[in-house]
Amino acid sequence: PIESLEVSGNDALFPPDQVFRPPFEEFEIQQVEVPAGESVRVPTNPGPLLLLVQSGAGSARAAGGAADGASLLQQQIDLHRGSVVFVPAGAAVTYTASGSEGLSVWAAAVNAKVFAPAAEPAAAEEEVGVGAEAGEAAVPEPALVAA
Repeated sequence: PIESLEVSGNDALFPPDQVFRPPFEEFEIQQVEVPAGESVRVPTNPGPLLLLVQSGAGSARAAGGAADGASLLQQQIDLHRGSVVFVPAGAAVTYTASGSEGLSVWAAAVNAKVFAPAAEPAAAEEEVGVGAEAGEAAVPEPALVAA
C-alpha cells in the first residue's frame, strides 16, 4: 500500500525536518533546499546516495574517500532539473545553487538505522572482498556518476 512518509526530527546524519523515512528500514529520503547563490554542506553519509534534482541549477561537490581514509575524493558535478547523480558511500556533499531560483535536491540513501551499532556485536568471520588482502575489505574507487 501507499503510505505517507514520516518526517524525522532526531537524526544524527541530517538536520531535522529534512529526512523522510518510509515505514520500513531499507532507505530514507533527504530533501535539500539551497537558496539562490548559497551553498549547503550535508554531513557525510555512511552509505551511498542517489541524488535527484527537482528544480533549479547548481553543482554538487563531494569530498570523502575510501573507508580506510587512504584516498580523498574531491569532485564536482553540474546539476540541473532532472539530473540524477550517484554519490559513493562515505562522501560529504556540498550543494551550491547557481541560478536565481535556488536548488531543490532529493537524496535517497540507505536508512541510517542500518549503520547504527548493534546491541550485541556478532562474532562473525571477516569477509574478504574482491581484490582485497586477507583481513581487508575491498573498496571501490569513489566517483560521482551522472545518469
